[in-house]
Amino acid sequence: MKKFISGLLIGGIITTSVTAFAANVVNIPATYSVKRLVVNGVDTGKGSSAFVSNGTTYVPLRTVSDALGHEISWDSNTKTIYINTGSGNTNNGEPTDLPATNGGNTTTNNNGTWNGQKLISIETAKNAAIKAVSGGSVIWQESDIDDDDDLPTYDFKIKKDNKIYEVEVNALNGSVIDFDID
Repeated sequence: MKKFISGLLIGGIITTSVTAFAANVVNIPATYSVKRLVVNGVDTGKGSSAFVSNGTTYVPLRTVSDALGHEISWDSNTKTIYINTGSGNTNNGEPTDLPATNGGNTTTNNNGTWNGQKLISIETAKNAAIKAVSGGSVIWQESDIDDDDDLPTYDFKIKKDNKIYEVEVNALNGSVIDFDID
């Protein structure tokens, strides 16, 4: 009898779990009738990933971003998708931990100083990073100026010609400390 009750309880748990999981699944009628995805006159070879359902064409966001040459990232904490077009010299909405600037001259962190030395502005550091890469656009940035043991730096990821460059800039004098290609 104990085996029967145990089996009944386990069966009930499995049935409930499967039913709860199935409630999150949506089935829609779809036709994979898209043959090509052409961007700016160039066939991307990614048309087969698109499908049509009820008169609407669906294409995976990664497929579109890759075809346009844009960076795409996912922030699982905020459940946010970021698409960076690469235009301009901003981070295009990508989250950063950079401190706010004070009139564009110094950071407000530690009153714009580090161990008594004046920090350069984030814009000055960003311009030095972009110059080191000979152009491009910043897609990610971070400051490392709170640690009194290490040299304060601003770190950037810059996209140029479908390559990602990592540039570390000295926050005291604007010199490029490190330069890597991802």
